[in-house]
Amino acid sequence: MLTNTELTELNKQRKIHQIAFLVYDAEETMQKWVDLLDIGPWLVLVMSDETCTDVIENGQASDRKFKFICAATMVGETQIELIQPCYGVEVYENWMKKHGEGLHHIKEYIPNEKLDAAVKNYEEKGMPLIRGGHYLEDIHLYIDSMDKLGFQLEIGNCADISLTEDMYYIFPRER
Repeated sequence: MLTNTELTELNKQRKIHQIAFLVYDAEETMQKWVDLLDIGPWLVLVMSDETCTDVIENGQASDRKFKFICAATMVGETQIELIQPCYGVEVYENWMKKHGEGLHHIKEYIPNEKLDAAVKNYEEKGMPLIRGGHYLEDIHLYIDSMDKLGFQLEIGNCADISLTEDMYYIFPRER
């Protein structure tokens, strides 16, 4: 167990990059965040088995068909992500059945060269990797922390991805 001083020093070097929520309707939720919280604009992507590579579920390569809508915006240095599951992503579907809309995960930035060690560390603490994959340069890995923490942990490289205009839209759309 780390001392308080060790915890303080360790956490000075860490970065929580993202806070993510699962929602039933991404556009309706984005509009609420814009209207009520002045948070936006949102970059909106459709993620699927056609856009993601190297997908794994429960430690196995997966060729399952899936689709979800992902909307992201920055608030200060923290990304807020809204995810609308469509089909095929168990980690989202199971959550929505049990909890409905709300906080799903936080994402910690971990450099590429430290990702394997981080996964091993969490596995040793009884929190296995349950889903992962790549979207362009971005690596995302879900750690099954639900039973221990009440939410999922995502770790990844938080890469700046190279998008072309046909890959996304901005919400709200300017008139």
